[in-house]
Amino acid sequence: QPYAVAVSPTDGTVWLSCLKTGDLRIFDPMTRTWDARGPIVTGGVPFFPEFRRDGGQLIVPNQASNTLSFIEPATGNITRTLPLPQEACEAPHAILFAPDKRHALVVCEGDHVSAGTVAVLNIAIPTPSVDSFTEVGVFPDDIFLVEGAP
Repeated sequence: QPYAVAVSPTDGTVWLSCLKTGDLRIFDPMTRTWDARGPIVTGGVPFFPEFRRDGGQLIVPNQASNTLSFIEPATGNITRTLPLPQEACEAPHAILFAPDKRHALVVCEGDHVSAGTVAVLNIAIPTPSVDSFTEVGVFPDDIFLVEGAP
């Protein structure tokens, strides 16, 4: 059950989240082979992974465990797992890095009946933490940045 992909901005590999196996698989389209850095078991059910623009980090939202996995793409090692409080962020689904390079936004689906949330994650500190949660409506699925004219 492949679900979502992220393409590495540094080496072009495709990182694929798999719902059934609960891991990330890494495919190299240049060699058409599976990369030896994977599969990476995240301890939950991985959803939409997202790379920092420089490719130096991948964050994976994990449902079931209600966590975020921080992965060093060069090695495929999970460097940190951040638990999210279920009452404030149930079912993390997608990540968006903010333009300030200090924060990331995490979309939390919720229970699909009550309002979901967006978590503001501080990633500019050695130990990432959640700064706040904001309710956004029932069953939010993704997040995009819309920039206005200067």
